[in-house]
Amino acid sequence: DRLRALHLCEYGAQAMAVHGGLVAREQGGRAEPGFLVSLRAVELAVERVDDLPGEIDVHAERLLGGEGSWQYAFRIEHAGRLLASGRAAVIAAPSPAGTD
Repeated sequence: DRLRALHLCEYGAQAMAVHGGLVAREQGGRAEPGFLVSLRAVELAVERVDDLPGEIDVHAERLLGGEGSWQYAFRIEHAGRLLASGRAAVIAAPSPAGTD
């Protein structure tokens, strides 16, 4: 019955996915599906977020991007207050057999 601050890591990951999709579309392609493989340096400033009034702001910044892997930093804020931050690594999902 509560949304814990730990769930904000998922919000950060979703912002990363949106960013990847926008970049791929801008380049005339489609974003590759990926797997979240690690979270690092995660800091949570609150215990829960379901009791916050109004909107939260979710930010994602790509730190590194290469062939099949990406690293991002994310931060989530509410009314100018930092709620959560961290870094995440994603690797591209393998292509299904016979689709290469």
